[in-house]
Amino acid sequence: MPASGAGAASASASGDASGDASASGAACARATALIAAGRYAEAREAAETALEEDGPEPALFLVLARAHTAEDDDDHDDDAERVFRRALDAFPDHLDLLAGYAELCLRSDPLDRPGRHARGPVLLDRLRELAPDSPSCGGPASRPPSSPPRPGGRRPPGYSATTSSTR
Repeated sequence: MPASGAGAASASASGDASGDASASGAACARATALIAAGRYAEAREAAETALEEDGPEPALFLVLARAHTAEDDDDHDDDAERVFRRALDAFPDHLDLLAGYAELCLRSDPLDRPGRHARGPVLLDRLRELAPDSPSCGGPASRPPSSPPRPGGRRPPGYSATTSSTR
């Protein structure tokens, strides 16, 4: 989807798209701050305006979806899902979008939203395929390191079921 509006006009006139990137970054930061302040409607408005003016940007889609999910309301979760689907149509392999959508799906009630809930594991599989070591999908970076041996080679008490405590 091409950029439109004032952001596109200024980028094409100058021949430099970095103005759009910084504008969308500023809009994303503003929307994130609004979410942190509990001003979800304003955050959504800021993200939607930036998407309209600057064109599709993964971070803007993500903050827009988060502004919906922050409302903790089924209707807003439905809106967040639409945002994630639209974003993933444009950026199908974007890890943060996949992780955010997977989280939304896995958090959903399997009785009220069985289709959405069932998409969660599929999205996690896709994340593992794209970035197997990513903390977003439970890769090694998300797990704490195993307990190191204590001085003298002994493991901490209760380290394993077969360890006897000999002191």
